[in-house]
Amino acid sequence: GKVKGDNNEKDDASDGDIVEVCPEGMSLVQDMTKRINKCGGGALIIDYGSDVGTGDTIRGFSKHKQVHFLSLPGKVDVTADVDFNALKYAVHQVEGHTKPFGPMPQGQFLVSLGAVERVEALISCDATSEEQAENLYSAFETLVLPEKMGERFKVLALSSEQTFGSNHVPPGFM
Repeated sequence: GKVKGDNNEKDDASDGDIVEVCPEGMSLVQDMTKRINKCGGGALIIDYGSDVGTGDTIRGFSKHKQVHFLSLPGKVDVTADVDFNALKYAVHQVEGHTKPFGPMPQGQFLVSLGAVERVEALISCDATSEEQAENLYSAFETLVLPEKMGERFKVLALSSEQTFGSNHVPPGFM
């Protein structure tokens, strides 16, 4: 069925779609928003997920291998992708001066903060060994390349207009 009431325009699910909902995640981000409203400041939320909703993403892991999440109750690590749109929506439900920014891909976020220049500077430093340079480059690729963590991981910022001003956009989101 469709969402009833004031939020029915937000329901883009069709009959037969799998929909995952994480009320605890939405509650947590609302608690963070209330705290930022009260104390100022901001927050970054970084995790794997989607900015267009999630579907069938629940999965289990045991001994570094993916297994059915119900295969060994209590012995399987269960995980699912974060629905960043749901978190953003939850922030908007709290009155106050905290605004969400993003989500955006982790790779794009890190590059916009100067990660390329920082890694280049570290690699070109005389004190950096060849092995260290290779490790730095490999770690950088893991974090920013789309086929690694750069696209799958997203970044959402919460920022207080009271602390930073109403036209403030957090670094990395410009």
